[in-house]
Amino acid sequence: MSYAFSAADAFDALVYPQQHPGTVQFLQNQVSSLTHTLTDAGRAFMQRSRDVFEQYNSSAALKFARDVMQAVKGAFSVPCIKPLWEMEELQNADLLMQRWIMANPSVRTLYHAQRCDGYSDTYMDMAPGLKAEDHYDYRRVMDGVFVYDDNGDWKSTQYLDQLVEGDRDLLFEEKVDILNTWNATDILIAMSGQDPTSPSGGSL
Repeated sequence: MSYAFSAADAFDALVYPQQHPGTVQFLQNQVSSLTHTLTDAGRAFMQRSRDVFEQYNSSAALKFARDVMQAVKGAFSVPCIKPLWEMEELQNADLLMQRWIMANPSVRTLYHAQRCDGYSDTYMDMAPGLKAEDHYDYRRVMDGVFVYDDNGDWKSTQYLDQLVEGDRDLLFEEKVDILNTWNATDILIAMSGQDPTSPSGGSL
């Protein structure tokens, strides 16, 4: 099913935060359980309500909200997954992007060797010592992503992780933004020697 979103929807995407996945699931369950006890008119009303609810919690809606927030970046400080290209952007990343920057295997190698700050005042490492495929956040990014293997062939790995409470599957566009951020981070580290995870602008 495809949905059309209006200017009012764009405003809502900026003003109202994305719902916690657990809240969405709870509301879906409540709608389903209520439907069985209603009259025909009540069921018709609930079905219309369900359609509206699903419209605003679909992957299309998530992508729409993400696109709106990226379109007005700088005008509002709304945490969202977005590509970061500059050292200053990386060093001042919001908490959401800090999580995904710190999933970059090369950054985690530096972090475990205590060679970078790792957003020490704000980032909490939920998997100390783990990186690449051993790291849950890395697997969330790389799940289903095609990469070249050692033989120069394309391969894709599906990671069958149980999602941590509060997480949802990343959109394809979000994975691309994170991977672009990883690439930019690696290049900036190699070129500058600066610490992309140091809000104070430190060096590695």
